Amino acid sequence: DWLYWGYNVLKPLIDLVKTRVFACSIVHTDDTPIKVQEPGLKKTREGRLWVYVGRNDKDQIIYVYYEYSPSRKKQYPIDCFGNYSGYIQADAYPGYDSLFIAPKMSPHEVGPPKKVSTEVGCWMHARRYFFDVANKNKKKGIAYEAVQIIKRLYQIETEARPMTAEERYALRQEKS
Repeated sequence: DWLYWGYNVLKPLIDLVKTRVFACSIVHTDDTPIKVQEPGLKKTREGRLWVYVGRNDKDQIIYVYYEYSPSRKKQYPIDCFGNYSGYIQADAYPGYDSLFIAPKMSPHEVGPPKKVSTEVGCWMHARRYFFDVANKNKKKGIAYEAVQIIKRLYQIETEARPMTAEERYALRQEKS
């Protein structure tokens, strides 16, 4: 009961954080499986914890919003993103795909089509495969070179972290 009452007290703050995350021009998202206990079940079942991270470029504040779902159905992140229009950085989970495809308008609809988000790949997920191959090979090859390039890109991003969006863009154009 304490969690229930605590949630109700914090609900306005939770809603504000969610609003702030989805007001950002880029949202990073991922999900992770969690074990869930349910009354009447002798063992745990798998639920999902979704994280949504946005950074306000104006004042460099990072907002983090978590949402639970009982499964990994694509409807959960789709509902959470709502009418968001911006950049979404995520792994290649197919459940996100419909966020990047403009919905078809019926012949009776008027006005501009709904905005869609732009998919941004995740270096961590791409790097993993190069890293695995580089570790298996005994000689330094193309996979090792790719890991070194990605490592350098990470260093540039660390340098860019405190900068404004315009400064980050200029740094990336120069060094990346």
